[in-house]
Amino acid sequence: MVEYAKFTEESDFLRALYQASFASVAYPRVTAIGARKVIPDIDLLEVNGRKGEETITGYELKVLKRDRRTEGVGWTSFYTGLGQTMWILQHGIDRAILALAFQTGITDELIDRFRQDLWDRREVLGRTLSGGLGCVGIRVYLYERGGLPMILEPKGKLYPQTEEARTNRQRILEGRLAYSKKLQRETPK
Repeated sequence: MVEYAKFTEESDFLRALYQASFASVAYPRVTAIGARKVIPDIDLLEVNGRKGEETITGYELKVLKRDRRTEGVGWTSFYTGLGQTMWILQHGIDRAILALAFQTGITDELIDRFRQDLWDRREVLGRTLSGGLGCVGIRVYLYERGGLPMILEPKGKLYPQTEEARTNRQRILEGRLAYSKKLQRETPK
């Protein structure tokens, strides 16, 4: 049986994910690109690759809670997170990932059941979410590896379709962002 990381708050999950990032450049809790506010904020933004061939990945993080009605892991935060993950793509970002963790107090057995349900639905989710583009992924945070094994791997990149998205992409590559410098300072990589 897998031992899962569990968090009391999303900010704890963000710190753990930021610390584990292998990206060339990573920005936690992005609230603006250039002078333009980003709603909802992008929990983690990573830039990888050589100059001119960069891939920009935006993460939406959700800490899933127990649903008292069903006595399982609640799906509400999952679906909210999916919507926010799709919204990230409008900002000139190549790939968007919904990273999931679990709240302290949820048993590993319930998490295993949730993960299996998600795994069983991955093909339908993939076709529905990406519309064939393949730029959205879902990760489940596992403690034993300290990594984020994929349930639904983003296969491609979404190329910016609008002038605003192309401008945002350039601003991201230049580091013209408002983000949590405090979290970045306080969290060693």
